[in-house]
Amino acid sequence: MMRIAVPLCLIMAATLSSGTSVPTYGTYFGGTGDINSAVAVAVDTSGNVIVAGFTTSQTLPGTKNAFQPSKATGFPDNRDVFIAKFSPSGTTLLWSTFLGGGGDDIPTAVAVDQAGSIYVIGTSTSSNLNVTAGAYLSSSSGGNGFAAKISADGQSLVYLTYLPGVGNAFVINGSGEAYIAGAFSLNVVTPGAIGNPVPPTQGSGGVSLLRLNSTGTGIGFDAYIGGGGFNGSKTASVAIDQQGNVYVAGSTTENTQNVPVTANALQGQLSNGSQTGFVVEVDPTGSQLLYGTYFGPQYSTTQVTNLTLASDGSIYFSGLINTDMLLATPGAYLASPAPGFVAKLTPGKTTLDAFSFLDNNGTMFSAGIGNQPQRLYIGFSLGSGPGKIIELNVPMLSLASSYSLPQGMPTAGFGAISAALAPPSSLWLVGLCGPCSLGSLISSNAFQSSPETSNAAFLVQLTNISPAISFIGSSATGTSPFAANQLISIYGTQLGPQAASGTQVGPDGGVTSTNSGTQVLFDGVTAPILFTSASQVNAVIPCSVAGQSSTQLVVEYQGAQSAPLTVALSPAAPGIFTDSGSGTGQGAVLNQDYSLNSPSNPAARGSFVSLYATGIGPTSPCVDGQIFQNNFPTATLPMIVGVGSTGAHVLYAGQAPDLVSGVAQFTVVIPDNATGVLPLTLVVDGIFSTPGVTIAVK
Repeated sequence: MMRIAVPLCLIMAATLSSGTSVPTYGTYFGGTGDINSAVAVAVDTSGNVIVAGFTTSQTLPGTKNAFQPSKATGFPDNRDVFIAKFSPSGTTLLWSTFLGGGGDDIPTAVAVDQAGSIYVIGTSTSSNLNVTAGAYLSSSSGGNGFAAKISADGQSLVYLTYLPGVGNAFVINGSGEAYIAGAFSLNVVTPGAIGNPVPPTQGSGGVSLLRLNSTGTGIGFDAYIGGGGFNGSKTASVAIDQQGNVYVAGSTTENTQNVPVTANALQGQLSNGSQTGFVVEVDPTGSQLLYGTYFGPQYSTTQVTNLTLASDGSIYFSGLINTDMLLATPGAYLASPAPGFVAKLTPGKTTLDAFSFLDNNGTMFSAGIGNQPQRLYIGFSLGSGPGKIIELNVPMLSLASSYSLPQGMPTAGFGAISAALAPPSSLWLVGLCGPCSLGSLISSNAFQSSPETSNAAFLVQLTNISPAISFIGSSATGTSPFAANQLISIYGTQLGPQAASGTQVGPDGGVTSTNSGTQVLFDGVTAPILFTSASQVNAVIPCSVAGQSSTQLVVEYQGAQSAPLTVALSPAAPGIFTDSGSGTGQGAVLNQDYSLNSPSNPAARGSFVSLYATGIGPTSPCVDGQIFQNNFPTATLPMIVGVGSTGAHVLYAGQAPDLVSGVAQFTVVIPDNATGVLPLTLVVDGIFSTPGVTIAVK
């Protein structure tokens, strides 16, 4: 069937839906070998996606021009860090590099500054990392952590230094300095910093904050915040505000040298459970504790795993909890006690601004507050499935949308580990799948469509999809009204995939009503789809609306729905297809010998011709989406075909053979008095087709 262009028709939609996070791109990443795992992700100001992970593979792709193009040799299957930079779409690998020595080198976090330089911290058992000249620590004897800075093009290692311990989380300020939180040697606590002088008796696992300068050659300070003890404490998240104050969150145990709290703390005492969460705020020099509080009801176990700052100075933090002593605030996502939580706190207040439980059961990560409209994004694993991403409205923590990873996906060995926002409306997830298949999460245009090994890294994009209908038009007339069994085109935004998809035929031989994640619904009934893209969908109005004066049209893409659009209906809305697809000019007419009618190939008087139309109303029977080779449905409404000023004798009126239901064929005899290029008219139930269509007769 010929492609049909549709004139713009002013049937307008006035409102947009709020959006739903859905997967819009996914790829595996890695080379041959035992394991490839992505553990951290960041997005630069141009939208490029930076992934950090570790691998045992020698064949990681794209390392040709990188500063370390080959994996370091060491003991069998030693692990090296990899850093990979993808284009904003994720489809193009801009570069990737190894980073490591002869031992195991594993990243814990990655960040990017305004200039596009990339920072990574991690753990190392290698004594031969490629430490740069003048590095803060050139030897691993002081600990088993490292920090590195890499140029935006991946070709230069700006600095690499060992750290005096392990960094768990970090943040970069506007000057390129790294505030790294972790467990560091107390021997390097700097004069004037919090915790100096250090108490004489300390255990392992304390909480430290170190400010590494922009060249990696020294530190501005190393502060000991506290928390050392028999079981120790752990930092999990770091953030920085507009004034340069640094926030550190984590968990501490009952047998600790306490993390300090301030007089205006939300909670001044440990919970006496096995773990209590904490949040502290430190000034940019590391010399003043500006705020400190515990979090966790009495006798409960609580871990703070994520911390995000809002522009108004409030703190959003989340983690794990086992209590029924807290009450969710009105309108919150989940009121019933559950293994996870998220809370909003204004430092200095003695009560939480908002609190909600979260239905997670294990790993939790946060991508922070961002995108439009502004939302808080939290990801976590589930006991019954591989994971879930939720968007919460701020500040009330009510649910905006959620996306659960497919339940059919194997859960063993799967883990989404980190996430990063990509404004204005996307979120990138990275993790490990091993062994499993990500199925539909992997795109047809993926950079790597299949894993190179049973343990593969992955990169998945979720996008806030908000389908919006701008206008609709008839595929033949370009005007309203509309009718049952009529071909139409719907225009708008985010209606379907960026890569257009044509007609798909199902196992029953009919045109499918789901195409590349798009559905078109009329009063909830799905319509056959002939074409779908982000800006246009062609569909057939279902037979079920026959007899109605209007219908509610909704376009759904990947589960997200447009606002309903009221469409006026008529018993018929006839339109004759034309050669140009414009709705006017030479009609799409076949002469008796099946040649295409035209002024240079006119039909003879007395011969029969076939013309094609849509909008003739329901046929008998009326079957949505079917393609008929026999037993053709016939027209039910009275109709006239005019050639010039004369009505033509109609031999057949009904479904066009071998074309989708909704395309009608009329076989008529050319009147004896007809000659020349004449108007061709179709009248159905007294309703005239669009004028301006012609037929050539000799």
